[in-house]
Amino acid sequence: MAPGTTAHGQRMSASRFCSTRCRDCVLALEALNPSPLASYDFLTRRALLTDRLIHLWRSGKGPDPALVLRAARDSHSGLATPA
Repeated sequence: MAPGTTAHGQRMSASRFCSTRCRDCVLALEALNPSPLASYDFLTRRALLTDRLIHLWRSGKGPDPALVLRAARDSHSGLATPA
């Protein structure tokens, strides 16, 4: 096995992500993860949102994951401005 590869032949990096975009996608989805104390309706809508984001990102479309991450973090800290 070549250095820097796994048993399945996949390339590994120090960050364990193939790109910064992949890392940002994972971090954005994590930041969008709602509190378990949220209402059922909120949990359902958030699950739909994250499923749609995953679908878009897998096809190379959708919003910039870094911007989604920033918006999710801002909303958790109360810094988001109302629309």
